Amino acid sequence: MKIFLSTLKIVPTSPLTLRRTPLSHKRIASYRFIPPTTFSGYLLRLLHLSQEKSLPKQTIFKTEKPQISDYHILELSDLMTSRLCSLGAYPEFASTFTSFRMGYQTIVKGHGFADGLDIFDSTPKKLYDLLDQRIEKGILSSEDRKKLSKEIKKSGENKFYIRAVYRQLLLGTTNIPTWGSFSRESRRQPLNWEFLVTPQLTGYIVHSSRAVLEDLQCVKNYGYKIGKEGFAYIEDIEGTYELHIESGEFSSSVIFPVGSNKIHLLDAPRLENVYYFDFDKKRFARGAFALPGSRGRGEYYTTQMDKKNYVIPKETLEIFSGGNLA
Repeated sequence: MKIFLSTLKIVPTSPLTLRRTPLSHKRIASYRFIPPTTFSGYLLRLLHLSQEKSLPKQTIFKTEKPQISDYHILELSDLMTSRLCSLGAYPEFASTFTSFRMGYQTIVKGHGFADGLDIFDSTPKKLYDLLDQRIEKGILSSEDRKKLSKEIKKSGENKFYIRAVYRQLLLGTTNIPTWGSFSRESRRQPLNWEFLVTPQLTGYIVHSSRAVLEDLQCVKNYGYKIGKEGFAYIEDIEGTYELHIESGEFSSSVIFPVGSNKIHLLDAPRLENVYYFDFDKKRFARGAFALPGSRGRGEYYTTQMDKKNYVIPKETLEIFSGGNLA
């Protein structure tokens, strides 16, 4: 089977946060690159935009186990064939900085940093006025007013609770949240939020068809939100070249797994835990990966574009394509 590689020039228009694992609510740490699954979901949305299709509907997982159809990545999309494979995007130069923020201690109930904006500030009178409007329209009842009065007394007229209920009413809720469900949100905590700053990244996409990769020209100049925070657009599709298999020592252009019996790790300045989609088990898995520039020994694919060598370990391609390409 022939395998082809396309590289995409990605230009961020803001600092990026590509949230690292394991997660922490007190420190939002960022990868120094765009992981393959993140890059895959980003490109899928650009394809939707370029083809004037509706964007995939975001699913917020709270109590139900997510289904395979809830994951919006290229490898599971019918927009392209299942053999299209994202290998991530990497900067030649990057720096990071950490910003200090104040956030809610518990954010799992759907609260965000926007809750602290003045637009959601309210007094009890304003809250009752808004509630009365909802009662007049038949959205809520007089019993809801009694319930709210009791909950406000329980809270001691806590401003965070009043703000949260006011926000929920603005968003059209038909249930009055209790003080108990919001009592933890009344305590705020500091967050150390890390950002990645880079002028550009190079994205890697692999496919068994040159024509399919050349069709990616349609996403040129399109941009979208990427990662937990940030925005980037595709400035250029820099070429499509055939990959050739070789064996021996290599310096990788992309991440590759450590602990594999197919790759002997020679040197890795840094390792990262990265999530990836396990095609055999149909779920996301997590593993340790060596970053680009790390050296190893084993089988790898290589090609040359504009006098620059690109090296992709065979094991990386097997993992991120589910064995459909390698």
